[in-house]
Amino acid sequence: MVKLTLKMDNITKDVKPGTGLMAFCEEVGSSIAFGCGTGVCGVCLVQVVSGMENLSKPTEQESESLKMLGAKKGQRLACQITIQGPGEVVIDSID
Repeated sequence: MVKLTLKMDNITKDVKPGTGLMAFCEEVGSSIAFGCGTGVCGVCLVQVVSGMENLSKPTEQESESLKMLGAKKGQRLACQITIQGPGEVVIDSID
């Protein structure tokens, strides 16, 4: 199990490796907004506070979108993240 914290929503839960962040957010009623769900629109840009090593690697599409958005280090598109584990992951909204 992976300890996942959505700091902006004050939610911490254990999740199974392989869990998609978008599905988890929808299940727990997270405040993270989602648009296209394919890594193109950038609506779900989040800050990975810690545990980046416990997440799936960015796809080519996500990498291109992050570059176009001018994303900073540690920022990812929530719709493209799969929790891998083991360990902990902390995600927060973009300031």
